[in-house]
Amino acid sequence: MSTLTTSLPGLVSHAKGRLQSRPSRVMLLLGLVVLLSMADLYLTILFVRDGGGFPEANPVARAIMELQSIPLLIAWKLSSVITTVGILYVIRRTRSAELGAWVCALVLGWLTVHWGQYVAEAHPTTLAQAVDYGYDDPQWVSISAP
Repeated sequence: MSTLTTSLPGLVSHAKGRLQSRPSRVMLLLGLVVLLSMADLYLTILFVRDGGGFPEANPVARAIMELQSIPLLIAWKLSSVITTVGILYVIRRTRSAELGAWVCALVLGWLTVHWGQYVAEAHPTTLAQAVDYGYDDPQWVSISAP
């Protein structure tokens, strides 16, 4: 027990020192970006295919979803995340990389909160009404199940 208590402050100090390093902070943020991006992809597929659709604010994503292809949607999302994370990883020692990683993490954090609100309000009756409304909304997207 004494070994654990004597080594614990050293371990905490080491972890704190690592997070004070810019590359470590960028890596942590990029991990969060990947995690939140995959959650966004999962929820997008779930609601665009099985949930009757939803209004998509991103015009590029909306255009891809209008092609009615889940594999294309997955490829686009993965390629955009891999490209962004890859660029920020390569320049992870720079201030720009940290700023970019923070911006990505904050935007995806906001999107996750937005998804949480959407899911909480997505009662089947509400979704049925939303689908009826959605046919008149140019931002509404849905993908028919094969």
